[in-house]
Amino acid sequence: MKKIFAYVCLSLFILEVFLLLLSWILSALMPSSGVHSLLNEEGIRWAIRNTETSLLSHILVWILFAAVAWGCLQGCGLLTVRLNRFKDRIALYSSISIMIIYIVIIALLTVGPHSILLSATGHLFPSPLSESVFALICIGVCLSSLNFGVISGAYNSLVSLFNSITKGISDFSPAIIIYILAMHLISAVIYSFNLN
Repeated sequence: MKKIFAYVCLSLFILEVFLLLLSWILSALMPSSGVHSLLNEEGIRWAIRNTETSLLSHILVWILFAAVAWGCLQGCGLLTVRLNRFKDRIALYSSISIMIIYIVIIALLTVGPHSILLSATGHLFPSPLSESVFALICIGVCLSSLNFGVISGAYNSLVSLFNSITKGISDFSPAIIIYILAMHLISAVIYSFNLN
């Protein structure tokens, strides 16, 4: 799998170099076309100024939330639960209870005409709930998984719990690199060809 990620990253890098050259050639051959070169003073200033802002999006936050939830889920032992162990059964029932309580709390904050998670006009779409549903799901998975891991004994210390969370981010690191390269390429295309 890492081989595929490496080739995707290389492909995105090659496309970026191709875009640099294409924008430079098109802006030189057709100055009135409106194509911005990424290799002139203005293009270099744009690239430096927009390096951070081109990466800001909900997708990056979703990747990070998914990574943390995956680390919790994978490290707690919930994916390989053994129901013949008493501790695992108790941990599973406890985790299901935590998830039900979590869902009920979210539901209580949503139902009713003046609920906190509804929009100012009382609608579900768009609202704080609809805009953060993925994050709320990931938080629920984390709570349930951490509960399972502590009760089942998979986490015997705070360090092992923390290592589980960071392992998820480590597992998702190729996706983060691909995201960075892809978002920069997309923003460079938008800038070069005046698509905004």
